[in-house]
Amino acid sequence: MTIAEAPMLLTHICSSWRNIAHSAPRLWSAIHIVLPNFCTGRNPPESFILFQEDFLSLKMEQRKAAAKEWLDRSAARPLSISVYQKSGFSPRDDRWTIHQQHLSFITETIVPYHERWYSLDMYLHLYVLDGLLQIGLTAENLKMLKKLHISCLSNSASHDWEPGSKWTLDITSFLPSHASSLTLHGVGIKPSYFSSVPRHIVGQLTELNLELLPPWNHPRIIDLADFVSNALCYCPALRVLKLELKYHPGVIGNTSWSRSAVDTVTLHHLEMLSITTPQRLILWIS
Repeated sequence: MTIAEAPMLLTHICSSWRNIAHSAPRLWSAIHIVLPNFCTGRNPPESFILFQEDFLSLKMEQRKAAAKEWLDRSAARPLSISVYQKSGFSPRDDRWTIHQQHLSFITETIVPYHERWYSLDMYLHLYVLDGLLQIGLTAENLKMLKKLHISCLSNSASHDWEPGSKWTLDITSFLPSHASSLTLHGVGIKPSYFSSVPRHIVGQLTELNLELLPPWNHPRIIDLADFVSNALCYCPALRVLKLELKYHPGVIGNTSWSRSAVDTVTLHHLEMLSITTPQRLILWIS
């Protein structure tokens, strides 16, 4: 959403170009939204804090209006939407206020177009993601959704994920069975997570991009057998598989793949396999 790039650039050449651009829904069927945030140094003066708060509110309203106008021009076309939340928070250390504002922005500006979501890419804080997943949208409401990419800001979910935590990322009612691409990063996914996801949902996936964490009771072991048994064997259509292996925050020492016995899984359509590991993580493939 910048005047320096198409399609906005096309509307500032002349009135004829502007009319043509406004009447071409395909130009407006993809949008990338960067949510405004605070930008202050340490211990700023009170006057500057007040200015920042007023300025942020103004920018939020302006961006809401611009995003709505943009999406309205897309007519009935499927939408590709990317929402990016910058790191940062109120200089008053009121983190939740800004997250509530960002959640409100999404529910008021993006959610009304949910029936036309085709690709949804969200890089958001845990609080905002949790709020979005609880507003009541279901697979039946997301008839066009094919690609769902979720990343948690600054691995917040990994840091907030504690033993016994009740928070889980419940995509079972959010991801339709016709979706083909799923990305989950920074949301505390364990290898056994897919045991709770209905088979008809993961069975249609052609692209799977995951960040995996070991369980808290064995913080240095990621069980390959668990992942294969509860995920890969139910994804026969996969063409692209990307795994990023992570530590739990505070865990010291090596993490490794478990070499548990596992049945052979054949992915006939797999074209790309990528495994990314931290420097001290030991990876066994046999």
